Amino acid sequence: MCAQNGASNEAIVLFNGMREAGPNPNKVTMIEVLSACSTIGALDLGKWVETHASERGLQHDVYVASELIDMYAKCGSLDDALGVFESMPHKNEVSWNAMISALAFHGQALEVLSLFRRMSKDNGTVQPNDITFIGVLSACVHVGLVDEGRQLFESMKLSFGLVPKVKHILAWLIFVCVQDF
Repeated sequence: MCAQNGASNEAIVLFNGMREAGPNPNKVTMIEVLSACSTIGALDLGKWVETHASERGLQHDVYVASELIDMYAKCGSLDDALGVFESMPHKNEVSWNAMISALAFHGQALEVLSLFRRMSKDNGTVQPNDITFIGVLSACVHVGLVDEGRQLFESMKLSFGLVPKVKHILAWLIFVCVQDF
């Protein structure tokens, strides 16, 4: 809970104390510590948590893996984020969105679009949601993919039954305004 409340350093101190005292951190603790690592850029500790998760058989837990993706991306290790994503035997909307957001954050718009297409075709098990479209539209905005962005914005409602929300409309307005300059 420390990491969620902006106390990332405290979360890491508590985690280190827990490690020294002996109890094994559970899945929720690992997720919180990974979130703290993301916030302060503690890549080495994040890698240790991944190793610990693997030793406990949690490396493929969809929520631990999704937090690993986020941590690696925010710490600048996009290849590690992709490695975690590709090694996941099962993915849900959280993991897909984490990877799409990671790629968008790093300006990898073409990879975002490719991953979005994969998500859409992945046996229909996971459908894009509002968060997916924020990541995809943001990626299009950053590199000026006008036609792709327009098609995706329109497909929200037509293909996926999603009503654009304020965040989507703002992303689209920024997109349109940038194109006018």
